[in-house]
Amino acid sequence: MASHIGSNLNVVHEIEYGHSMLMKLNEFRHGALFTDAVLCVGQEEFPCHKNVLAVSSPYFQAMFT
Repeated sequence: MASHIGSNLNVVHEIEYGHSMLMKLNEFRHGALFTDAVLCVGQEEFPCHKNVLAVSSPYFQAMFT
């Protein structure tokens, strides 16, 4: 039973860590910090992170590989 509880705590920790990491990446994106690509849509430009795009889409993964 104790190992089951410990396992659940690890999952919660991993979820919280993942969430805080995504929040920090979003802060970087909004501040154009460490961005390494720009998506152009019409007349608008969106600074972004290649690694986030690549992990989110096989299309971008192929483009950046």
